[in-house]
Amino acid sequence: MNNGISKLWWWVFTILSFLGVADALYLTVSYFTNTEVLCSLLEGCDVVLSGPYATFFGVPVSLIGVLYYIFLFFGGLFILSSLKTHLHKYILLVPLFGFVATLYFVYLQLFVIGEICLYCMISAFITTVFSFIAGFALYHLHSKKD
Repeated sequence: MNNGISKLWWWVFTILSFLGVADALYLTVSYFTNTEVLCSLLEGCDVVLSGPYATFFGVPVSLIGVLYYIFLFFGGLFILSSLKTHLHKYILLVPLFGFVATLYFVYLQLFVIGEICLYCMISAFITTVFSFIAGFALYHLHSKKD
């Protein structure tokens, strides 16, 4: 493919983004319907999701996550379509910004709130994988130009 890594990795990217949509959408629906989030493996989801860091200027962080993952899902489909365009590198930059946000939110859970949200950690894992795929692809795109 023209974007530096194999099509298999873009399928992983796209499938993970779909899972990210499902994860964030579950939290968003729970937020707006004021229903309890099922969190059987770790206790603390309710503390994290109802605390002051759960919204950003009144918007649930999970809703921002839904938009982030939808963008990446369609970005992955765009890249898989094999269109040869300069837009690949711009799509690939988005997960790197998402990774910075992930680091911040994991820091908040571990050191400020003192509780862990399983769904948030699933999102953190997905974004971390995105970052590695995107970083690898950007490296290969850049090295092909040299």
